[in-house]
Amino acid sequence: MRLVWLLLFGALLSCRGGEKPPNIVLIVLDTTRSDRLSVYGHERKTSPFLERFGSSGVRFDQAWSVSSWTLPSHATMFTGLHPDEHGATQENFTISEDLDTLAERLKAKGYQTAGFSNNPWVSHRVGLTQGFDHFSEMWVVKKTREKTGRHATLDEIDSWKETVLDDDEPFFVFVNLIEPHLPYSPPVDTGKRFFDSKADYQAAGEHFQGAGKITVRHYQGTNPLTGEEWSDLSALYEGELHRVDQVTRKVLARLEEIREGETVVIITADHGEHHNEHDHLGHVFSLYEPLVHVPMLARGPGFTAGTVRDEPVSLLDIAPTILHIAGADTAGMHSIGTDIRGEISTKRALPLTYGWPQQVLRGFPEDLQSGPTLAAHRRSLRGAVYYPYKLIRGSDGEEVYYDLRKDPDENVPLDTATIPEAIRAAMDSAAGIPAGRSDAAAPDSETLPEDEMDSTTAEELRLLGYIE
Repeated sequence: MRLVWLLLFGALLSCRGGEKPPNIVLIVLDTTRSDRLSVYGHERKTSPFLERFGSSGVRFDQAWSVSSWTLPSHATMFTGLHPDEHGATQENFTISEDLDTLAERLKAKGYQTAGFSNNPWVSHRVGLTQGFDHFSEMWVVKKTREKTGRHATLDEIDSWKETVLDDDEPFFVFVNLIEPHLPYSPPVDTGKRFFDSKADYQAAGEHFQGAGKITVRHYQGTNPLTGEEWSDLSALYEGELHRVDQVTRKVLARLEEIREGETVVIITADHGEHHNEHDHLGHVFSLYEPLVHVPMLARGPGFTAGTVRDEPVSLLDIAPTILHIAGADTAGMHSIGTDIRGEISTKRALPLTYGWPQQVLRGFPEDLQSGPTLAAHRRSLRGAVYYPYKLIRGSDGEEVYYDLRKDPDENVPLDTATIPEAIRAAMDSAAGIPAGRSDAAAPDSETLPEDEMDSTTAEELRLLGYIE
């Protein structure tokens, strides 16, 4: 009898060994801070779909980015490397062609690879399309297509499914959705939910025009936003969160139906957004929690439905997790990245970095770029989280520690003597030393982001407030 069971078990393993690996979907909600999502406890229903998604999968409550803006964060997700290693920073706008990207490794494993990006910092110009069989740069697509009233990304995914996808092979799909990014302009059906009336919503939307203008106004300091303006800005942002929640639901309805129950989905954000915390607006000049504490949710084979995990995780974990799911090679990736399906150590020092803000300063008028108003922000930042402790240090010599459990708003710096020495040493090592402005960023040699790009992409970057 035992022999029979052994034979049956062997046959089962043989069948499983021949099974097709799961499809994999990575959705990045650009500029989404976790504490404004109702799936993370926000009082307003900003993310009803993500609430349902979380109940059918895993919600990670302690997740951090590696930086506070798009390019280094996406480059880390696509390479499994720290920004120091992949090289995409505020002063350098490309990753090395010598790096093996997530898409390249999955393609080598037999996956079809497709990407749909709504942010020009995730494009072929910065090297992040390496390994993708198909990649739609949505700001270009929208410029050349007729307006249909439908979401352009959904149309592109439909087109890819109909004309490119081979249902017999597994796929990896990456989607960047940019709705929560400035300028906030949620459609009326979602935007009005977060105002007292439709008229109030319309007035707020008309008041705020252009991402760069409001950011410049805030940091210029001569005409600060009023309390009512901050409230309206926050409500518009929440309308965009509700909108991106709806779009995420529709994206997954299209992709998960292809092999029902056999698709792994990871949803996260590249960074968050400031709304006057620590006197900041947008996602510049900072490594505070509104920018680096991000949502992370997952479901599908390997993830236990209805689970909430509080172990610390990072965007550094995205690539190794996906590659382990696919049975692909992870050689050469950052040593602290881990497969978040399994056991996760609570003793992790997760790095944070923000380079000397060459790219950000390009979004300000020339008189502000080098004048005294922004002097305190012309510095690079390094940090680390060893939960609940957090370190932020600047190239100007400032160094502060916080206890995120007792002081989640980061208002009361800790006496370093209260932090265990081993933890402080681990954070110090993970953070590294912030450098000042490098020779590569000197005015006579800097390569500007708009220098070698088409007018459509440059205009999109202006709309988003990245360049003046």
